[in-house]
Amino acid sequence: MQFKMLPVDKIRPNPFQPREMFDKEKLQELAESIKESDLVQPILVRKDGDSYEIIAGERRWRAYQFAGLKEIPAIIREPRPDDIEARELSLIENWHRVNLESQEAEKFIYDLWRDGQRTGRYKSISDMARKLGINERVLRMIIQAHEDRKSLGEPKVGTSSELSYRDFHEVRPLKDEPELWKRVLELRAEDKVTQLELRQLSNIIKEYPELAEYAIKLKEKGKDVEEIKQSVGFVATQPEDIKQEFVKAGITVESMPVHHIPIQIPEDKIEEIKVAIEQVEEEEKLMKSSPEYQEKEKLRKNWMAHSALLSNLGDAFCPICGADWKNLKWVCHNLDLQQAQAIARDRFQEVIRKSRKRG
Repeated sequence: MQFKMLPVDKIRPNPFQPREMFDKEKLQELAESIKESDLVQPILVRKDGDSYEIIAGERRWRAYQFAGLKEIPAIIREPRPDDIEARELSLIENWHRVNLESQEAEKFIYDLWRDGQRTGRYKSISDMARKLGINERVLRMIIQAHEDRKSLGEPKVGTSSELSYRDFHEVRPLKDEPELWKRVLELRAEDKVTQLELRQLSNIIKEYPELAEYAIKLKEKGKDVEEIKQSVGFVATQPEDIKQEFVKAGITVESMPVHHIPIQIPEDKIEEIKVAIEQVEEEEKLMKSSPEYQEKEKLRKNWMAHSALLSNLGDAFCPICGADWKNLKWVCHNLDLQQAQAIARDRFQEVIRKSRKRG
């Protein structure tokens, strides 16, 4: 490496710059600071014929232009780095400054990964993260999001360009259902669902694909995800004709109309009615104490517990290696959580079907 004062007009910007936009007001502030103190970290460049190309430090170079200064301190990287290495250095320099949720940054990172794989520089995403010293989990999410964006396309709504890699990550449970995938992303693009709700809604739809339209319709009406989850879970246990009525009406269980009708009870019948109510309550206690009911309730609670667990795992990852929460398993039978939740649901619904046949 060689340190040198270089003419500002002999330097050109990095064509692979991950930060495409620079705040003019902040550049002006930096320019004023440079003029006052004349202290600034040297930029990093590589020789390109008679001129120099910036590897890292474009913001400082632009501030020097704002300040009207003729020369800038620079470190000339020797031997001259190739394009991939130059992009790596630029990414490392800007990792904590760049808006990683912008499509420009996402494409920059994906293209670097693709070219690094093609040339044999990166064996895996883990290898790329290690070589660049950046967060593997975030890197993996960005690359997967760009692959999804390319393979499945984007929802056709006006604000689709604002969807970030995190949005795409949260709907990955629906990756194998392209139409549902797009519908849920459209909700996000139209600000009808928060990023936090994306994963929860996706998990509900993944669990109850036959009620996907119902769940989406409820969200379009502004219903809370927890309310949607409870309603979908209830409707899923109902006979097909009742299920279709709920889907058609697009109402939650709590919003079913309740009619209050006043009734008159003859005085000589009050004691008789009290006895009847007590008998019903006693029968209910007996029913709830029966092994069949307790088994059904245990299976229902197990299913609900697994569903709640899955809905709240969106941001969980291994704090050591960064592996996704999907690696969590019931080690007793080597079941991942989604498999366990599906089995819990099926067992509960089977008990419901059997009890209906007996009834």
